[in-house]
Amino acid sequence: MSKERSPDYARNSQVINKYGTVKMKSKVFKIWTSRYLILCRDSQFGPACFVRYSSTKAFEANKIENKYLLEDIKVVRRKIDDRCGVVLLRYDNSRLEFKCKTAAEAESWIYPIESLLDSVRRNCDSTFVVTAFPCNVTKGERLNATLIVDRDGVSMISLHDNHQYFRWPYEVIKTYQNDETNIVSIEVGRSAETGTGVYRFLSDQAVVIVNKIQYMLRTRDMNGTTNPYITPVSGIGAYDYPTDAPSITKNPYLELSDGAPSGGYITAVHENPSNE
Repeated sequence: MSKERSPDYARNSQVINKYGTVKMKSKVFKIWTSRYLILCRDSQFGPACFVRYSSTKAFEANKIENKYLLEDIKVVRRKIDDRCGVVLLRYDNSRLEFKCKTAAEAESWIYPIESLLDSVRRNCDSTFVVTAFPCNVTKGERLNATLIVDRDGVSMISLHDNHQYFRWPYEVIKTYQNDETNIVSIEVGRSAETGTGVYRFLSDQAVVIVNKIQYMLRTRDMNGTTNPYITPVSGIGAYDYPTDAPSITKNPYLELSDGAPSGGYITAVHENPSNE
């Protein structure tokens, strides 16, 4: 192991790697022996994450910039043109790469990372504080509430008394996207208890909400339970389905009541945010 002093947070608990055990402050899953990358189960920065740094001094100066939450990672794989490299693709299409000494060592990272990714995604917080734009649910006013994303659908409840304003099973959701970095739009069909329309929510975790919905849909799809017509609309942080996916621009079971094409947006349910 390098004799370089560990960062302040990296003390007083256990890190296990093939060279032995060193002291760390966070629960760490694996550590790259060149001390450039740490994969943490849990840390003072939040849930499982990568911390990347070139030296102790660089780490201390860039704690936030060098943190990569695992819930933001969608794919981990070997680098195509370098068998010693590992690539992690994020939902915003940026990537994090690191290089191992041998191809075998690179391969040894893949399963542990995938395993931890799956654990993090399944257990990461699915409750988000949002501001709902004026709509029929909020009686024409902006409303602060809690949006809950789980394996079966999306719910909105009161911040104060846990009153449930609506519950949308994934089968009634037609499209979802983050229009901007801080706005989530969810389009639902006429089978939804709220009625047909596009509902919009303001949140500084908009990208995380979209990614969480996408992850839940992917895990449901593995069990054959996903509505094959549901899709995120391509946007910031949105997942793009492969081009050979089934037709998902129109759901024959969820026609809009006003005859508008199901791939479009309607505005009858909410006010135009630009006029608010």
